[in-house]
Formats: sequence, structure tokens, C-alpha cells
Amino acid sequence: MKSYEERELLQDIRSDVSLKRYAALKQLYALCFSSVKNYVLKNSGTLEDAKDIFQDGATAFYYELLSDKFREEASLKTYLFSICKNLWLLKLRRQKKQNIVSIESAEHLPDEAVPKGPDLSKIKYLMSYLKKDCQNLLIGFYYEQKSMRELMELFRLGSEQVARTKKLRCMNNLIELVHEKGLTFENFLHEF
Repeated sequence: MKSYEERELLQDIRSDVSLKRYAALKQLYALCFSSVKNYVLKNSGTLEDAKDIFQDGATAFYYELLSDKFREEASLKTYLFSICKNLWLLKLRRQKKQNIVSIESAEHLPDEAVPKGPDLSKIKYLMSYLKKDCQNLLIGFYYEQKSMRELMELFRLGSEQVARTKKLRCMNNLIELVHEKGLTFENFLHEF
């Protein structure tokens, strides 16, 4: 059974009152970020990686909470940590695959040994609805794996935090498009 504080926090995150929701999200950060940061740092990551993973995980959690996919079977902290952990492991796997392909030239490998990339047609379709700067920022971060500092300089943003915030807004716009089009995240996972 959830503690009163955790139930109240979840209720505040779902709130229509933006100040209440903002305060609850700050509390969520204070409650959960340090464990995610420690995990990422112990597993080949940087503080910037931890911030990015936590932001992506918190965004995913927020939308799961709003769509009633979070069934409150685990504690809030455990659930959010598991989302962040899985996102970090996925990022590490993608980096490892890219490193393997770049080390060995694909032309010397048989066709069946070359990893096939996912069919990204649905993502490309949805991305076409975003503003060009959001498209470029998301592509730069997720596919070209540029750091927040590189994105800050490329898009002439004031700081890495401003770049991080812009990336979050762009990602939220993409997630809203997913919902508007009646798609679920599972629609994209089957392609990998």
C-alpha cells in the first residue's frame, strides 16, 4: 500500500494546477534523481547523461501516469528508477552496436552480419509535424548523439539547461502527436 505522501505526490503530479504539478515534479526530482545519477555514473555515464536519462524517464513516467498505465504496484521511486535504468541500458546497447559497426567495415561483413536498423517510418512521419528546429534538435540528440553542449552551441541557446529544456519540450510535442494519432509506444517497439 502506498504511503500517504506518495499518493499525495501522484495526485499533485496529475493536477490541473500548474504550480501544484511543478512543485510535485520538483519533489519527484529530489526523491529520485540521486539513485538514477549514481546508477548512470557507475555504468559508464556522465552527470549530463544522468540528467538526460532522468528527464526522459520522468517524461515517460508522467505520460504513463496520465494515461493510467502506472498501476501503483511498485513504489514511485522504484518504478521511475526502472524506467531510467532501462533507458540507460538501451542507450548503452545502441552505442555498443554503433561502435562495433564502426570498428569493422560493413563491406567486409556478410549481409546477414550487418545489423538491420529499425523501420523509422512512423517516427519520421510524426517528426514531419514538428517545427524544423525541434526536428533537428531531436535528431541531433537521439540519432547523432550530440551532447547538450554541442546542441547549445549549434542552436545558439544560452546554456546547456536551456538546451535540455528545449529538448524536453520538443519530445513532449512528439509524444502528444503519438497520442493524437492514436498510436502507442508499442507501435514503435515492434519495429526494432
